[in-house]
Amino acid sequence: MELDIKPVSKQQNLYEVVAGNLKEAIIQGRLTPGQVLPNETQLALQMGVSRPVIREALRYLQAQGLIHISRGTKGGAVVGSLDSLYLLENVADMIRVRKLKVDHLIQVRQFMEPEVFRLAAENATQEELTAIEELLERTGQEQEVDQKMSLNAEFHMAVSRACGNPIYAAMMSKVLEFTLAFVRTLKPKQIILHEDEDHLIIFRALQERNAPEASRLLLEHVNGLHEQIRSLETTWLQMQADQD
Repeated sequence: MELDIKPVSKQQNLYEVVAGNLKEAIIQGRLTPGQVLPNETQLALQMGVSRPVIREALRYLQAQGLIHISRGTKGGAVVGSLDSLYLLENVADMIRVRKLKVDHLIQVRQFMEPEVFRLAAENATQEELTAIEELLERTGQEQEVDQKMSLNAEFHMAVSRACGNPIYAAMMSKVLEFTLAFVRTLKPKQIILHEDEDHLIIFRALQERNAPEASRLLLEHVNGLHEQIRSLETTWLQMQADQD
C-alpha cells in the first residue's frame, strides 16, 4: 500500500521527521483510525530511510497515543483515534491543519454557557457569589497577561460550579481547558481579550438574580471573544504559512 507521505531529507533528524510526516497524515485524516500501516520494510522504502529509523518513529508515535503496535505474525502498527487529551496537548498541530478552529470552540460556548450563567443566577449561594466577587477583585489587580487569562477563565469556571448542575460544571471545565490552550497557542503576548468591566457587568446580573440578563450578557461577551480570537487565529495561521 502506497501512502501519501512526504519523503525525508537526509539533513534532518530522521526519526522525528518520519514521525512528523506520519502524524500530519493522521491529523489531516489521510490515515484513519483503525488503518493498519505498511510494515517497517515497506515504510522504509517509501520514505527513503532505514528500518531502525522507522522503528524509532513508530515508537515515538505510540508514546503519543497516535498508533498502537502489536507484535506477532498478525501484528503491526494501527492508527489510533484523536482523543481529547491528544487534542489538548497538540492544539498547534490541530489548528495548523484546520482540524480545530476558533469557530468550533465558540459554537460550544455559545450553546452551553448562556444556560450555565442563567442557572447560576438562580442557584448560586451567597458564599459562591462572594468567592466570585473576590476572584474578580484579584483579577482587576493582576498585571501579568498570562496569569490574568487564567483568572478570567477561572471566573467562568467558578460560575459553572455555582450553576447547580455538576455535569455542566464538568463539561465547562473541559471547554475552558481548550479555550486557554487555544489562546496560549496563538500567543497574544500583550493582548487582553476583554476589559475587566465585562465580567463585572455579568457578575452584577448574577448578584441581582437576573437570570435572563446574565444569560444575555454572557452570550454578548462570548460573541466578542469570538471576534478577538478569530483575529489572533488568522494572524497565527499567516505566520505559520510564511515559515513553511
